[in-house]
Amino acid sequence: MSKSLKMICEAAGSGSHVVLVFDRAGWHKANAAVVPELMALHFLPPYSSELNAIERLWQYLKSHCLSNRIFESQEAIVRACADA
Repeated sequence: MSKSLKMICEAAGSGSHVVLVFDRAGWHKANAAVVPELMALHFLPPYSSELNAIERLWQYLKSHCLSNRIFESQEAIVRACADA
């Protein structure tokens, strides 16, 4: 995690301030992670699916593209998602 944070800061440039928004995955909260001075970490509150963009996408896919259907295989589900 420390290496990733350092690479992000280097890519942003020395005059930048980087703010990263994380969910609460275990590797995002590693105590040993070194956070560069030019970076601030912001953690989403627990159980905040409305703030996580992918959750809104999944909700749309489930209600508009995947519901009330029977799929013959997992591959058919993947194809339906890709088509959507």
